[in-house]
Amino acid sequence: MMKRFFARRRYKRAVDEALEHLAERRTDQARAAMRRAAEAADAAFDGRGVDVATVRFALASKGLEAGALEEALDDAHTAERALSSMTVDERSQSAPEEAPSLSQVRGLIAAILERQGVTGPDYDAALSAWAEAASADKDDEAAGAAHNQLGLSFARRGDREGAAPHFLSALEKRTRKFGPRGLPTLETLYNAATFRDSSRTLDVVAVDLERIVTALDRKRDKRESELFESALHNLAALKEEQGDTDAAQGIFERALSAKEARLGRDHIALRATLVRLAQIHHRDGRLIHALDLYERALVLARKEHGDEHPIVVAIEAWRAELTQGIGPEAIARKKN
Repeated sequence: MMKRFFARRRYKRAVDEALEHLAERRTDQARAAMRRAAEAADAAFDGRGVDVATVRFALASKGLEAGALEEALDDAHTAERALSSMTVDERSQSAPEEAPSLSQVRGLIAAILERQGVTGPDYDAALSAWAEAASADKDDEAAGAAHNQLGLSFARRGDREGAAPHFLSALEKRTRKFGPRGLPTLETLYNAATFRDSSRTLDVVAVDLERIVTALDRKRDKRESELFESALHNLAALKEEQGDTDAAQGIFERALSAKEARLGRDHIALRATLVRLAQIHHRDGRLIHALDLYERALVLARKEHGDEHPIVVAIEAWRAELTQGIGPEAIARKKN
């Protein structure tokens, strides 16, 4: 009993010391004091409860910021165990305002694993645990984020059918939280359109991409602009796949114009759109225009990948095929 009493006193002193260091922006000293607080909390509270979870969550968050990922993951798992050992009622009744929820702790675990480059079942299990805790807390924002990440995890492994129900869950929760035009909602809609499963036709995907473009067709911040430009590019590619080349050309040109306005003419992010536009002009016989676009794309591809990359080789081959049909006089006039 006395050991716990003194451990609690050490815990309180260490927490106060950490807060004092943080107020003075002495980060290293604050982390050291938080570590002492964590050790004292483990002894004082038998490794369970919100006090243990709070200090371990803070340490894990700081560890993630500092790149100390193994240590951060250990602290986050300790915080998770401390909260999981309590009932829902115990957590809600004893948690101070600054204490993390189980959903927040599991979201942090998923973020650390992502930074570590963990993929596959271990990452999916962490995301599923986060989604479960967030749903139990009726936290649509966190649950939507967890399901969106789960959808991306499945999709990036080529399992679009497995991704679809997670995107659907994310879309439902994000629409409820942010509305149909909210940026997180539109991002999930874009993911579902990009990694479409067998139940979604091209016409359905086109409607979804047009919805994103319409919602973001105004003054945009960086994140919104990136989504707007990507949605335009993918919509143009879809129109081309459907055989509507004229519509595809116009939308690719709009995507290129938006990227140039934000990034300038020499940014590597323009390369894919330049190539797709060049191919349309090439097929339709507008060879001089196509050549200009191929050459711009080639400069950017070399800048991004070097001379031997397959993308560079492919663009060089398309350009060579095109120049055979133009003739040296036309090429000379273009250069002059």
